[in-house]
Order: sequence, then C-alpha cells, then structure tokens
Amino acid sequence: FDTVLGRTYSELAGEARKRSVAGKVQELVERAQSAEVMGHWSQALTAYRAALEVEPGNLKVCILAAKAALEQGDGGAARELAEQATRAAPRNGAAQEMLGVALEALGRKADAKRALERALELDPKLQTAKERLKKLRWSFLG
Repeated sequence: FDTVLGRTYSELAGEARKRSVAGKVQELVERAQSAEVMGHWSQALTAYRAALEVEPGNLKVCILAAKAALEQGDGGAARELAEQATRAAPRNGAAQEMLGVALEALGRKADAKRALERALELDPKLQTAKERLKKLRWSFLG
C-alpha cells in the first residue's frame, strides 16, 4: 500500500513540491513583469530576486533580473545576476551574452568582449551579441 498506481508517495510528494515551486516562481515573475511595464525597475528586481530565492538556478529569471538591474542602473547587481545565470547554465549563450552586457555597462570592455565571444561560440545566432561585439571591437580602435 505504499504505492499509488505504481508510484511511491515520495515520488508524488516530490512532484507536488516541484509544481508548487514552479507556481510561486511564475507568480513572482508575473509580478516583476507587471512592474517592468510600469517602469518600476526596483520593484521588478525585488520580485525577480524573490523568485531566485525560491529557485536559485532558474536561468530565465537570472537573465530577466540582470536586465532589470541594468534598467535600474545597477551594473554591479546585473553582473552578479548574470554570473549566477552562467553558473546555472555554463553552456548557455544567452547567459554569457547577459554577462557581456553587464560587464560592458561597468566599463569592463575587455571582459565584456570575452563574454560576448563566448556567447557566440555557444550560440552563433545571437544577433544582439554580434552587434555588441562589433561595437566593442571598433571601440578598441578608436
């Protein structure tokens, strides 16, 4: 009697916990996106950070939070959040691109260039990364 249709209670409980976490993260992301629409970047960032407390390795939320931090003018927070994204998914081009954008905002052009190059190695289709990298390369000449 310790199974329900061939599944253990611990498996069912684990699935319920995952659904609960996903629901809470989704609710917080929606709250953050509503704040973004209103231009309330501080509130958006707070909601994204709360979502990351629930699920620290959520790549999408890390990237969205980093963008909100940049919009708020907090390059340091954007870099930290982008680094969290790269730790969550080291082989994700979008995470590397976000790191490059954050580093560029901090004036760390050489580091930004390396991150954008890595992003394009991982995902050659990232058009925005290509454009940013081209601008950074030209800025080295000027």
